[in-house]
Amino acid sequence: QPDFYLSKLLDIIMIDLGSHHQSHKTIAALYTLGFITRPLFSGRYGMVGLPYLPLLLDQTLPGIDPNDQVKSALTLRFSYALLHTIPIYPQLAINANGDSSNMFSIWAGELLERAFAVLSLCTVDYDKKTYELEMLH
Repeated sequence: QPDFYLSKLLDIIMIDLGSHHQSHKTIAALYTLGFITRPLFSGRYGMVGLPYLPLLLDQTLPGIDPNDQVKSALTLRFSYALLHTIPIYPQLAINANGDSSNMFSIWAGELLERAFAVLSLCTVDYDKKTYELEMLH
């Protein structure tokens, strides 16, 4: 049964997302999440990921890190896949107590705040010729 294996995989991913001192595990967990988001939340296997959703939202936010571009990119990939897959209705916004909440709006605000903070730290130096070439396209 796919739902059984997906829930076991999510248990492992949740442990790896919390391993702040072993970044390779966090990167592997984020990479995997980017691929399994649709089966977890599309309803094909009964929304197996829904009970994990509040923790996933909370645990993936630190992945947006100005010192780790790979982790940041994987976090944004998961976030995109999640927002693309889940229809955001109030009845799906369930917190750990099972209460309806505005967790998506809080998470989205924090996600954007972190993403823009990382982008503000990025510097790109263009010379005049590169700029002119880009303007031609």
